[in-house]
Amino acid sequence: MFPAMKRFLIGLAQPEGPRAPTPDDVGSPDRFRWSAELAAQLGTMTDAALAKIAGVNERTVLKERKRRRIPAFRPPREAIHWTEAMIARLGKAGDREVGEELGIAWATVGVKRRALGIPAFHSEKGKAFAWTPEAIAELGKSSDSRVAAKLELCTATVMRKRSQLGIPAWQDPRPRVEWTPEMDSCIDTMSDAGIAERFGIAENTVLYHRQIVLGKRKGLVRYEWSEADLALLGHVDDQELARRFGCSDQFIADKRKELGIPAVHPVRRLEWPKKWEALLGVVPDREIARRRHCCIPVVTRRREELGIAAAPGHRIPWTFEMHALLGTVSDSEAARRLGISRVAVTDRRESLGKKPFPERRIWTPEREKRLGTATDRSLALEWGCSPASVTRRRNDLGIALAPPPSRAWTPGEDALLGRMADQKIARQLGIDRQTVRRRREALGIPALQRSMWSTRKDGRGSSQRPAVDLARDRNKMPPSSLA
Repeated sequence: MFPAMKRFLIGLAQPEGPRAPTPDDVGSPDRFRWSAELAAQLGTMTDAALAKIAGVNERTVLKERKRRRIPAFRPPREAIHWTEAMIARLGKAGDREVGEELGIAWATVGVKRRALGIPAFHSEKGKAFAWTPEAIAELGKSSDSRVAAKLELCTATVMRKRSQLGIPAWQDPRPRVEWTPEMDSCIDTMSDAGIAERFGIAENTVLYHRQIVLGKRKGLVRYEWSEADLALLGHVDDQELARRFGCSDQFIADKRKELGIPAVHPVRRLEWPKKWEALLGVVPDREIARRRHCCIPVVTRRREELGIAAAPGHRIPWTFEMHALLGTVSDSEAARRLGISRVAVTDRRESLGKKPFPERRIWTPEREKRLGTATDRSLALEWGCSPASVTRRRNDLGIALAPPPSRAWTPGEDALLGRMADQKIARQLGIDRQTVRRRREALGIPALQRSMWSTRKDGRGSSQRPAVDLARDRNKMPPSSLA
């Protein structure tokens, strides 16, 4: 979706013309001051060329051009005059080869060739393959890819020919595995990979027989637990037991949970060098925990063991006025006013049992009456909320979007519609391209078609006729009716 159309659909369309100045335009003393002469050259040349003239970098020119909503400079394309000799070359070689020979794009060559009804060029390599009885005999005896590699063809050509002749595709003859009682007895005592390696079959075959035929869960292994093994559960870590028994730790955990034995959590005591103990009470516990990659209670416990008080400023001295502010505004606004983090405000508000500030309090009857009278972005900037919230409230109330500002079109400007591209007309008139498109569609004028060619009678090739001229010829519409 085009950016201009996207802004129009979500209610962010701006009035036509130059943008109103913002504080960013004059806030920096080092900002480059654009004179009227330099500003008039924006969009008339490339940003790099204007940057050399103004003595600034190219990005400065790009930002100023976008701020003024001036489209980028696009050099005009020269019309191609097709001669008889150029047309004679079409179809005699590939479009890319003809384009390189004539010095034009190969896509343009293809458009012209198709417009004249000239078939594409096919080289010797691209001609249809002559299927001999020997080649046909190869179909269906092996995979299509192998036959294609043998005949030096693509796989799609082989598959198409085999389908036309009704030859079934080649099936890999796989011997059916006959499961014996010995093999079935290994299902509960060995892994799938072990069974496949022992009996020389595929692991997926074992998996299919286990899950589909026998209906057993994948990886379920029956293990004979001894009294000594059961005595280790709950006293040794699950991962250590899994390493000893050669199974997964989940298998150990399932057996332990089945017997109701709690898990063993190995205690890893954090080492406290002198340099880290020196920071206790000086740096907040949260910052030390972040640096040491541990939890905050670990730092707090070590600090209390050493009898060190918390760092000053670690706890916020909440006053009555600060408590009164909580819940009356959003947590972000309260954090901005108090100069603390939003997390601290949220934690304090929840500890006091206060409900968060409802965002919908901003909607008063007076504000709801103004919905649809201006763009959602302008109202959001005025009320200090997001444009999405304004758009959501307007849609909930069923209020239509503010219509874009109307523009008076002159007969001379209407005459340009359909004769030139919408983007070019918009750049010439200094307006948005969507405005040009809406005006053209309102008058029923088709867009300019670049692929419509007509041959000149003077033998100098072909030229492009605007789509509006074709519409006049088709409907017998006088030119003055568009003015």
